[in-house]
Amino acid sequence: MAAGTGPPRLWPDERLAPVLAGRADLVTVHRLGDRSPWPGVAQALVRPDGHLGYVARGTEQGGLRAYVDRWLPAEPA
Repeated sequence: MAAGTGPPRLWPDERLAPVLAGRADLVTVHRLGDRSPWPGVAQALVRPDGHLGYVARGTEQGGLRAYVDRWLPAEPA
C-alpha cells in the first residue's frame, strides 16, 4: 500500500501513474489527507507485512519510485 498525506490535490492519479505503471494490481493507493498516523510524512509505503518500507516528508517521488522499482519490478506493457 502506498499512502499520500496532506491535501488530496497533492496526489492526483496522473501524478502517481509513473510509480504505479505495470503494478496496478499490486499496489493500492490511499490518500490519507489529515488522517495520517505519521506527522510530517507526505508519502509512505506499507509493506504486506505491515512495516513501513519507505517514508518521505516531501512530495518528490524519486525515492519512492526507486524503492518500488527495486522491490516490485513493473510488468512489461
